[in-house]
Amino acid sequence: VLTGNAYLKQLDSNIEADRITYQVEKQLMEAFSDKDKRVTTVLLPAQLQDTKPKPQKNRKTNETKN
Repeated sequence: VLTGNAYLKQLDSNIEADRITYQVEKQLMEAFSDKDKRVTTVLLPAQLQDTKPKPQKNRKTNETKN
């Protein structure tokens, strides 16, 4: 838990809030700010990981028939 002007940066992406919590096991981050303030987030899409599994290519095998 980060509190009071919390700031978190990874590569060129960042988040700023009054409080940031991160649950390592769940890989879940939450950010909160006071009523009169905002949470500011900058995420660069090129740096985000693709969570979709990539399709596997069909592999051809060299089989010999007798």
